[in-house]
Order: sequence, then C-alpha cells, then structure tokens
Amino acid sequence: MKKTVLLIFFFVGTIFCVNAQETEFGTTTPVQVLKIGYVNMDSLLTNYKMWNDMMAQTLQKEENIRTSLNLKMKDLEKEIQLFQEKIEKNAFISAERAQQEYDRIQNRQENLEKEKEQLAVELKNENDQNAVVLHKAISAFIEEYAQEKGYDFILTNSGFDNILYGKKEHNVTQEVVEGLNARLP
Repeated sequence: MKKTVLLIFFFVGTIFCVNAQETEFGTTTPVQVLKIGYVNMDSLLTNYKMWNDMMAQTLQKEENIRTSLNLKMKDLEKEIQLFQEKIEKNAFISAERAQQEYDRIQNRQENLEKEKEQLAVELKNENDQNAVVLHKAISAFIEEYAQEKGYDFILTNSGFDNILYGKKEHNVTQEVVEGLNARLP
C-alpha cells in the first residue's frame, strides 16, 4: 500500500512539475509559454493599401512641386539671359536702371530658393504626419490582432533587422495586411 501511495504522489508531482522550472534556490516556479509572432514590415508596407495611397499622393505632390519649380526656374533663366543680352547691348537707359533690374532678378531668385525650401519643409512635415497616422493604424490593429489571437508578442522585421530567424508559421504578415486592408473604405 505504501508503494502505491508513493507511486501516486510521484505521478501527481510529475504532472504538476511538467510546466515548472527549478530556481537556484531549489524551488520551482511555473514556466510560462509565450506565443510570439512577427511581421515583415517591408512586406506589410508593400501590400498595405493605406501606405500605397500615401506614397502615390506624396509622389504626385513631389512631381507637381518639381514641375512648378522647374517652370519658374526656366522663366528666371530666361530673364537672366535677357538681362545679360541687354547689358551687352547697352539697352538700359542708365546704370541705375540696370541695377534695379539686377536687384529685381536677384530678389526673384532668392524668393524662388525660399519657396523651394518652404515646400521641402511642408512635404517633410506631411510625410511625418503620414508616418504617425500609419504607425497608429498599424499599432492599433496589431494590438487588437494580438489580443484576439492570443499573442504575447508580435515583433517586427525589416530585412535583416531584429529577427535573424523565425519559423514561417510565426510570420503573421499576411493576416495583418489582410486585416488592415479590410478596415479601409
């Protein structure tokens, strides 16, 4: 009978200690199994419609700015060339009038440079705002997704950053992309 009782305690003790780890002091603590997934950020962004729309708008805006500035630069170059021709032909009534024209062209050139810098700052600010909106949308969805699917962690990976190896079954990128795109109008 003693052997049976000891054997039962042995089996019961083994069952309860399967998910335990011995500490340095000889006591046991439960081991928690974590569910971890990862998202390949490059693939997510490539396939996320919001990102693609933002990038298309940004590229279109950059192209419009570049075209506008190029037209203004060509007009300015024509004015500079015309001014030089007038100087060479002594077409100005006075040196004072030539100086006024030179100052006007100089001011126009400086204003064009300021406009270029201002547009670059505006474009950068818009890109920064888009990045915040994008980050919030992705983070909010991933938090909900992780809770719904029981993940303790969802990591991100870009190229060879952060995750050097991950089993394919832990890659949740496609599910996240589908979920994010499903939320868009």
